[in-house]
Amino acid sequence: ESNQGYVNSNVGIELARYETTNYTESGSFDTDLARFRGTSDSIHTSRNTYTAADCATGYYSFAHEIGHLQSARDIATDSSTSPYAYGHGYRYEPATGWRTIMAYNCTRSCPRLNYWSNPNISYDIGPDNQRVLVNTKATIAAFR
Repeated sequence: ESNQGYVNSNVGIELARYETTNYTESGSFDTDLARFRGTSDSIHTSRNTYTAADCATGYYSFAHEIGHLQSARDIATDSSTSPYAYGHGYRYEPATGWRTIMAYNCTRSCPRLNYWSNPNISYDIGPDNQRVLVNTKATIAAFR
């Protein structure tokens, strides 16, 4: 799904590898994170074997976290505009809203689309996470 989001938004990045595990979520992010850090040996082994710089769960969370590594921000009301004033996700909140990969949930809850904010894609206006990702892709290619 992460690679498809890059294609949808004309980013020009491709993730080299991903794996799935047989893990049943607890319903608590804190519990799952503690287990991820402390007891999921197969995840740590794979991360070291394939020199992975980032690990995450689904629902576009993996792409979202990589976006943070590349300096993409969540929403324009975030008090920090560093290093890119244009580098935020986007929320559209009429009666039936939606949000891009980096944006926080809408006030009334809305689906996250597998798109990065990009004013050159017809669904969006304003913020430009796609531009941030293009600007930083050489940097993340050199991680680990």
